[in-house]
Amino acid sequence: MSNKSLEELVAECKEFIELKNKNRVSRNPPVGEAVFLVNKKWWKNYKQYIFYREVKSNTKPVTPAEDRHPGPINNDEELCDDKPTNLKGTGKVE
Repeated sequence: MSNKSLEELVAECKEFIELKNKNRVSRNPPVGEAVFLVNKKWWKNYKQYIFYREVKSNTKPVTPAEDRHPGPINNDEELCDDKPTNLKGTGKVE
């Protein structure tokens, strides 16, 4: 699925961390602002794929990345749930 080198994945992880920190303030966006839903299981697998834990703790990744690719994002579980408990309004009406 992926032909990225270890160095490319570590660089992607560093960019991911930078964007995550930059957008931390917008975790509860105002009403009407566009947001993106991402399956929590996929998110966890992606963080493993880019060696998030290793990069955050400044340790060297050792597992081949090819075995860890998360595949395409699939939100079917969340969007087709009969009880939308995972979808909550968090913004304030202005």
